[in-house]
Amino acid sequence: MIDMSSIAPLASREISDALKAKGVEMLDAPVSGGEPKAIDGTLSVMVGGDKAIFDKYYDLMKAMAGSVVHTGDIGAGNVTKLANQVIVALNIAAMSEALTLATKAGVNPDLVYQAIRGGLAGSTVLGCEKRRWSWTETLSQVSVSICTLKIWRMRWIPPTALARSSR
Repeated sequence: MIDMSSIAPLASREISDALKAKGVEMLDAPVSGGEPKAIDGTLSVMVGGDKAIFDKYYDLMKAMAGSVVHTGDIGAGNVTKLANQVIVALNIAAMSEALTLATKAGVNPDLVYQAIRGGLAGSTVLGCEKRRWSWTETLSQVSVSICTLKIWRMRWIPPTALARSSR
């Protein structure tokens, strides 16, 4: 079984153990890239599980992805997805803060967006989120909600400062 959902890494391990007891192979393989990359077949797939099982199903996963990377044992795919989501959530929060700052300073946030999107501050996240929400305090609230969810899923990973702060 290839589980492509984004769930807690510990849940992946528990599901894998239950399936293994019944003779079923499992990989945890969450994806990143959103709807646009799903449509054009260029998702990024982060895979955890036995390397031999990964090799067996690599071509199947590659058919829908631009990148398929084995990141370690079962659960490692979801750990990698969490790492990815931390970066995404922090990009959203930073973008929200920057454009809220511009708005409060009397500068048109749409013009600020146009000015920065092609520079070093520009990113795929910046482009996606601009279409999804308007630049208001609401974006900050959405950012906090997204960050909180991601942090909650990472709580079992003790070495990270972010995980420690969420306990």
